Amino acid sequence: MKTKIRNRPIFFLLEESIFKRLKKEVKLNNLIHLKGKKRIKLDIACYFIHLICYQEAKAKDKSDNGFVFLNAEILQRQYHNYKVYFDFLIEKAFIEFKTYSIKKKVSKSYKIIKPKTRHFKFVKYDPESFFFKRNLKKGNDARVKKADKSCKHLTKWLCPEYLSVDYDNAVDYVNTVKMKDSKKYQRRWIIEMINEGCIYYQRQGKDNRLHSILTNIPKDLRPFLKYKNQSLVSLDIKTSQPYIFSGLLKLIFIDRDDTHIDKYLSTVIKKDIRKVIKDTIHTVMIKESLKSLDIKEIEDFIFLIENKDIYSHIGANFSEEFLYSIQTPIGISDKFYKKNLRISITETFDTLRDYSKTLMLEFLYCSIPKDETKFKDRYKELKRILPNKISELAEKLKSEDKSIFPIFLQNIEAYLLIDHITKGIALKNPEIPMFTIHDSIATTHEYASLIKEELTNHLFEFNGVKPQITIEEW
Repeated sequence: MKTKIRNRPIFFLLEESIFKRLKKEVKLNNLIHLKGKKRIKLDIACYFIHLICYQEAKAKDKSDNGFVFLNAEILQRQYHNYKVYFDFLIEKAFIEFKTYSIKKKVSKSYKIIKPKTRHFKFVKYDPESFFFKRNLKKGNDARVKKADKSCKHLTKWLCPEYLSVDYDNAVDYVNTVKMKDSKKYQRRWIIEMINEGCIYYQRQGKDNRLHSILTNIPKDLRPFLKYKNQSLVSLDIKTSQPYIFSGLLKLIFIDRDDTHIDKYLSTVIKKDIRKVIKDTIHTVMIKESLKSLDIKEIEDFIFLIENKDIYSHIGANFSEEFLYSIQTPIGISDKFYKKNLRISITETFDTLRDYSKTLMLEFLYCSIPKDETKFKDRYKELKRILPNKISELAEKLKSEDKSIFPIFLQNIEAYLLIDHITKGIALKNPEIPMFTIHDSIATTHEYASLIKEELTNHLFEFNGVKPQITIEEW
């Protein structure tokens, strides 16, 4: 009998040739090491390979060529003797690793060594150890229970009875489309997971977002997702984070409404973050009250958010010199700092808008690393394009702790979509299927218009800025 995680089976998904070779190598290893720490349990070896695949799926297409960062403390909590397993998997060429910086004490990044084929096959492995499954179940039950408690109106749809994948067409697409083998492998793994009924989700962490297999799935696979064999559409808040920021700007510099600011702050789950943001906002408001404030630039920015595309606007206003610096033979390319790795990695973008979006989010979320000249150049260019007040407020909000401001924006977004808008819709219309992907709500065609209207009205009521809602066919 299979152990279930709230009626979901526990299993690990491995590429077929990897699994067959792993079984063989584990057996040979244990014939040599009859006792001691170097004996390998197949359950745990399979789990760590599965874990790397899962982390790669979470990274979407932003992993470093298939390499994913794994926190050593978390690995140790999963299994105290994890180093023996990783040494074994590295030695037998199942995985490889990178050490980015010894001086900065950054943990290793790992990658599955994929078989040399473009048509991957996967097998489902059910762990044999009762105790191992019990421990996995305990951890997963806790995460699922927490998510169910706060947003059952959304998690109730995240199950194989409702959500499935158009398996044959999805596999055909991955097998025929031109992309890196690492991306093909990642997509095939996700397809198999959904097809096997593993619709995982959790809501924990400082961002307060609902994370699920839908938030991990690459955009090109979304057309193959089905609700009871029906196609889905998503309703997206255009430029979500700048949109939320524009509401905050309006409150501080135009409305100067303490009551509404407190309403904003009430969405933040961490009290210490709430306090820092509140103190910063009040400091800014007092400062601005002591001088005459020209609010036209704030109004212009809000007009841009309401009627245009901020990311396209930024791209259209880059200087010729700056454009020249990011254009390469393979497209628009630049180095961006990765916090978890503490190094800069070159990224390539299909469009100038995609690049501008990354730049804007970097502007809102990050502080300038001391040794990052390129970051400083981008920051200077963006400050030239954006109104001064926006730059000043963003810098002030990041001055105490640069991690606080993005958490603040993400908390507002999570509150609006998860705890307010979708919950309100579900109370009135519990039959409407809804799936959130951070700044968007997916549903069937039948309910798209209704959700768009609710989304528009509630966002405007809360933020004081008219949102742009786009409907995307999956």
